Amino acid sequence: MTAALRIFALCLDDVQGRSAAGVVMSDAESDKPPSLQGCSQIGHNRPPGQQAGGWAPRQCPECMKLFEPNRRNQLFCTSEHNTAWSNRQTVRGRVLTSFAMTAYITRNGTRGTPEAREAGKRAARKKHQLIQQFRDDDREAGRMEWPTYMEVRVRLGLYDD
Repeated sequence: MTAALRIFALCLDDVQGRSAAGVVMSDAESDKPPSLQGCSQIGHNRPPGQQAGGWAPRQCPECMKLFEPNRRNQLFCTSEHNTAWSNRQTVRGRVLTSFAMTAYITRNGTRGTPEAREAGKRAARKKHQLIQQFRDDDREAGRMEWPTYMEVRVRLGLYDD
């Protein structure tokens, strides 16, 4: 029997309430409820990131404290920290987008009409000032640096190209 068939047989036995030897167990004999997600012993048929733990402790980007993740792709120690990070990211993005777009389109004030060039230069300066301000605010609050945050996302496979 191949390894894949053995795993399938184990999972089928687990779902049907049988022991690994194939003996049907009664409800009184079984000390655990039947698994609804497939083979509970090896985490088969569970959604990605939902298999049983064992992940190394991680640092929360918001508070910089170590925590043990409950899921493979968990970045933050609590949902409150995830929400705070996401809300701050949204607000900053709304402020930064118009300056970044203007600077990009005018190539930091080197393309377009004289008015567009001036607007591009001002937008580029403001964009850089805002990014520095955001970086300083994060450092002062003790949050993770953005390059480190992106490294963690890439390592966990959460970065979309």
